[in-house]
Amino acid sequence: MFDPNMMKYFLTGGSTGPPRIISHSYADWREMIEDTALVVSELGVSVGSRVLIGQPSFPWSIGQVFADACDQCGASTFCFGLSAAHEAIA
Repeated sequence: MFDPNMMKYFLTGGSTGPPRIISHSYADWREMIEDTALVVSELGVSVGSRVLIGQPSFPWSIGQVFADACDQCGASTFCFGLSAAHEAIA
């Protein structure tokens, strides 16, 4: 069982500046996953779908949001996105 106060950390892409780490409560993270699952299900992702995710997925970036959302829809996922080096986060 998860603690609802648990924090998840999210690495921004750094599109408008250096990448940053931001935090979300577990409830916020779940809401983001559920909202994204609604979108991907409207695009046809469902049980038995196979999804290749080409967005950064580690550490805890946008690709992980899509992977969790596709998993919630019953799809199989494979994350293929690149990750920034830890030094780039500083």
